[in-house]
Amino acid sequence: MTVLLEKFAPQRRLLVVGAGHVGRALAHAAVRAGYRVALASPAGPEPGEVSGEIEMLAAADPAPLDRWEDAERTHVVVATGDADSDSVWAVAALARPFADVGVVGSRTKATAIRHAAAAAGVRPERVHTLRCPVGLDLGAVTPAEIAVSIVAELIRLDRTGEVPDGWRRTSRA
Repeated sequence: MTVLLEKFAPQRRLLVVGAGHVGRALAHAAVRAGYRVALASPAGPEPGEVSGEIEMLAAADPAPLDRWEDAERTHVVVATGDADSDSVWAVAALARPFADVGVVGSRTKATAIRHAAAAAGVRPERVHTLRCPVGLDLGAVTPAEIAVSIVAELIRLDRTGEVPDGWRRTSRA
């Protein structure tokens, strides 16, 4: 008799904040890559736009982050499409023990979020872990391509613990 033992890691988790074109595309791509995905949005997507495999979370503000289970194993990607909302969610996630925090946006947005996080008392070493713009530099333009670049970055982080600077998505703005 041959016994095959395989080590299974805990399921990877992703919280996507924002149910716009990029957020929905990211949620679907992450599910296909094996992530357990929650999609947070004040109103949520239109019926039929999100598969049943994605947990919907109606949230206008980051209060649900206070009670998030397994935060240490959960990636957060913020893609609300609104700079102020992105900042509020990103700062709240950085202040909690999430695995990491990424934001769809420009270097200018990243600077503003880092300043807001520092002003809110987030530890400097944590502030500098923010990934914005999030995603590997694949030259992505469409929501689906951006989603693939972000999922690729998450896989790289999960497998190796880091993403080389040259692989990082650079702002086109």
